Amino acid sequence: MSDELKVGDIVSLKTGGPEMIVTSVVRTPNDTVLIGCAPLRAPTEKPIEVSMDRLISIN
Repeated sequence: MSDELKVGDIVSLKTGGPEMIVTSVVRTPNDTVLIGCAPLRAPTEKPIEVSMDRLISIN
């Protein structure tokens, strides 16, 4: 269990890109682990603007 990711861990994705920081770790009832990440450093590119009616809520 000690090798599992924890919130605050810094990771590099296999696909490349910037270093990421783990922001959430959720274990589902069927034992699947879902991990949320965010860039460790602020992006240098301006974010893409998306209108609120395009966003989809996922439960």
